[in-house]
Amino acid sequence: ISGVTISSRQIAGTDYANAPSIGDSGDITLISKSRAANGHGGTVQVDANAKLFAHVDEDSAFAAGAMTIQADSTRDRSPVGGIFSLLDNGSRDATITIQDNVSILGGVIDISSTAGIVDPLGISDDDSALTAVYQGLGTDVSGGLSPPAGLSSLPLTTVVSLATATIEIGSGDASNVLIHGSGRVAIESTATARAKGDALMWFNPIKAIQQFGFAVGVWIVKPTSTVTVHDGVTVRSTSDEVDISADTNTLAGGAARVAQNLESQVLNSENVPNNPNNMALAVGVGYTDTTAIVDIREGAAVIADAGNVSLTTTGTEDVGVSTLTRSYKNGQVG
Repeated sequence: ISGVTISSRQIAGTDYANAPSIGDSGDITLISKSRAANGHGGTVQVDANAKLFAHVDEDSAFAAGAMTIQADSTRDRSPVGGIFSLLDNGSRDATITIQDNVSILGGVIDISSTAGIVDPLGISDDDSALTAVYQGLGTDVSGGLSPPAGLSSLPLTTVVSLATATIEIGSGDASNVLIHGSGRVAIESTATARAKGDALMWFNPIKAIQQFGFAVGVWIVKPTSTVTVHDGVTVRSTSDEVDISADTNTLAGGAARVAQNLESQVLNSENVPNNPNNMALAVGVGYTDTTAIVDIREGAAVIADAGNVSLTTTGTEDVGVSTLTRSYKNGQVG
């Protein structure tokens, strides 16, 4: 949007900024969503000299319209673990840029940038039905893995999840940007990075080294969330609060496990041959790098005439890595 005027005001004439309202203003919504595999493209750019008007004149009997500006680059997580967790690899970016000499006037104003891997349905990594299948095969056959990961995991698993959510208002020197709402004004940036999965070796197909088992899992997450309000920017609510926030959420980890002589455990029989010379190694590494920044530069103004001003940054980390080697009946090193 460059140098244009978008107005939902009900007025007589064409003075969209100042004319008296003759009816309720409509809502204005600008949304960019990306579900692409590479995660780039959730971008809204309000270029210099643009005007967005959904307000009403002061003391008007009519209602102002809501203003929504949203950049969304999210993707639902893999619904199951195991090899399918590799689908969560990648980088996702969502960006909102509001350049100089821009006016955004309305009632409730919501500006939000969201990037990352999300779990909208709250699906658990565990599946009780598949757990029952495991239990039917023998005692603790899965070794504690999250079903159905134990049936589909690779011995080498690496999941790297990067998420960057950015909101930048103004460019720095006397930006002359006005964001003015008669209701609540919220500017929110949220980045969620998720790297979950399991590395499992339950059988070594190479006969010459069949006594050796290994499993290596690496899970790396890096969410970055920033809101920058430059010099010359005014963010104001005349009757409610102003909330500016940057939030990051991380979830990383899984299980690296080796299960040898598994057929002895499944069949639960002393008569099943097994290898007493087994050696097993399991390695798991989880790494997180979380950044959440709200940066209000000198010369900017954040004002709530009749409420609170909240500037908030939050970072939530959940990292859990487990390693296990099991050689049923017999083994040498684990």
